[in-house]
Amino acid sequence: MTVYLRNFRDSDAPAVYDLVCSTLEEDYDPTIFTILPKLWPQGCIVAESVSGIAGFLLGSVVSPGQVQILMLSVDPDMRHRGIGAEMMIKFLSACNALNCLEVQLEVRKSNINAIRFYQRFGFKLKELRENYYKDGEDAFIMTLEES
Repeated sequence: MTVYLRNFRDSDAPAVYDLVCSTLEEDYDPTIFTILPKLWPQGCIVAESVSGIAGFLLGSVVSPGQVQILMLSVDPDMRHRGIGAEMMIKFLSACNALNCLEVQLEVRKSNINAIRFYQRFGFKLKELRENYYKDGEDAFIMTLEES
């Protein structure tokens, strides 16, 4: 199945929110899916297939030279097809266009698959934030620094 990457559109918000609710453990205010893409359109990416939204990545500029990955998710039925990797490559290209020096993200300590995914792109474990998530789970802070 062919998947196309593109920048997030306002009309994507409901489908992305549905994907968030079904794949991520945290609760998110649905309004962020209309606000964030306006702040940095190139850092908010959607993977679209003929059947709808296959995945998304939302990033934000934190400060000059620093960006953050806020969320990345791929529909469970579409995983292991390289969609997450394609979105990450497009996102890192957008970071390079900004002359970004650091990309940061938080990931659940128990999410070994996500940790390994990010490590394949050069992200390193930076620190542990205890009780970071609502359910009390710790988060690893991971960073990718441009050299």
